[in-house]
Amino acid sequence: MSGDWNEAKYVSAQNLWFFIDELANDIDLKTDDKLASSSESYRLLLLGRREMLDRLVEWMNEEEIPLSEILQGMQIGTKD
Repeated sequence: MSGDWNEAKYVSAQNLWFFIDELANDIDLKTDDKLASSSESYRLLLLGRREMLDRLVEWMNEEEIPLSEILQGMQIGTKD
C-alpha cells in the first residue's frame, strides 16, 4: 500500500494474508514444541490464540470492506 490514501483504495490483502499465515505457522510450531507438551496452560494459551486468529480470518472473509468505507467509519476523508 502506498503512503497516499488516494492511490490505494484497498488494504493490501496479499500482505495481510501472508502475515496471518506467518502467525498461524508460528502458533502451530509453538504448539508442537516441547514446552507446549509439558505445560497444559501454555498449550491452552496457544490454542486460544489460534482460535482467535481463525475467528478473525473467518470474519475477514465474510466482511471484505473497501478502504474508503473503513476511512468513513473512522471519520477520515480522502483528499481530492
